[in-house]
Amino acid sequence: MSTQAAPYLEHRPAADAGSELEPILRALDGLVASAEPAVVFTSVTRLCVPLLCDAATATVLTADQQAYQTKWPWNQADLEDSALVREAMAGRQVISHNAVLTPIAGLSAEGLLDYQGVLTLNFHTASPGPSHALLARLVVERAVAVIERERLIDIVTAQQAQADHLRIALTTNRQIGTAIGILMASRKLTSDRAFDVLREASQHGHRKLRDIASEVIDTGTIELPVGVTRLPRPPASPRNGTGTAVRRPSPRPLPPPHAPRP
Repeated sequence: MSTQAAPYLEHRPAADAGSELEPILRALDGLVASAEPAVVFTSVTRLCVPLLCDAATATVLTADQQAYQTKWPWNQADLEDSALVREAMAGRQVISHNAVLTPIAGLSAEGLLDYQGVLTLNFHTASPGPSHALLARLVVERAVAVIERERLIDIVTAQQAQADHLRIALTTNRQIGTAIGILMASRKLTSDRAFDVLREASQHGHRKLRDIASEVIDTGTIELPVGVTRLPRPPASPRNGTGTAVRRPSPRPLPPPHAPRP
């Protein structure tokens, strides 16, 4: 294990700790953006060394009892005292002679505890002080904020995708309904038969139903692929010399048969 002093913040009065805050804030901007706590806190352990400590360990327990632990450097992180870990898991920051244990807690969108854990900063050449505890809390809070931000982005993205899907579905239903109405009027079909024709044209032509419906709306007719039953054409009305349709008179009813004479 290396005995060389790491360039982390030494134990000094809190008033002098401000000079070390700016590089730490810049480093926090480089946290990996993810909605997964294990991914973000893996990034945290690498950020803390050597800015804050000699070695760092992050332990995360999710609501479904999945446990994750990451260490950096993996061969220098000390074993954590189980009693101190339990105390930190209960929500209290702990400062020992060679470590700072900071609780981790993140809530779900419903306000329930979604994950919890401990960030442990180990010190091999100096003892940690209040300034280290303050900066450790800052790091944990920023990491939790990154996770919450990414989860909100995921929620908004999913809701937008759902809204787009509903909008497309509504437009498609309107187009199909209009196309059915056109076929019913032009081909004298029932609504069920008109929909069957659209569906058959879609299946045989390997085209989307909404594309077939849009084509019917634009052209007023439908192109049937080979193998699809031809549509019955509406009966043509006879026309006179001027091109005007002639209305055929209805046949007169036959008179009743004469009653036999007495």
